[in-house]
Amino acid sequence: MNIKKIISEISFRNLFECSYDESLMLLKIRNEREIRENSFTKHEISLKEHENWLKKNNEKKDSKNFVVLNKGRIIGNVNIYNPTNKPTLRFWSFYISKKERRVGVGFALEYKALNYIFDKLGLKLINCFVLNQNKEVIKLHKKFGFKELIKKEKSIIPKQFEKNTTHLFLNKENWLKVKKDFKNRFLIL
Repeated sequence: MNIKKIISEISFRNLFECSYDESLMLLKIRNEREIRENSFTKHEISLKEHENWLKKNNEKKDSKNFVVLNKGRIIGNVNIYNPTNKPTLRFWSFYISKKERRVGVGFALEYKALNYIFDKLGLKLINCFVLNQNKEVIKLHKKFGFKELIKKEKSIIPKQFEKNTTHLFLNKENWLKVKKDFKNRFLIL
């Protein structure tokens, strides 16, 4: 597995620069059974719901939402958002189509997204919620230096998921340490 090559093949495009057909491709991915099982939205998403979601995300000025491309094909989504009125509180989430998952893709996506979050956006801290059943993603986040927060922001999590989520956070200082280690292990030839 060549992580450097996989990272170079992954790119982000602003969700709002996508064509209508591309947004439909993202809806198809959002509706994959495995993605819904690991999301707060469990039901199959209708076209109208998807269009409302696109509109709502477009109106949020303090969030960034991207389609994830691998060699130019849409394979998933990265969303960086603020679910509160606190200006420094940011969360992120991502998903990748099951058809596009292969060894190293999730790792490469997380690496590239965290670089964007800390280097381009200049954030000092990022949070995420992961359903407890999604142990693979919790483990991946922890490889990247995320720590578990015991006291959760309950008002942010949909009530039915409050007891079933793991709240993780990563600060820039820890990210820089992990990034240096990853560069030495995976990216320097």
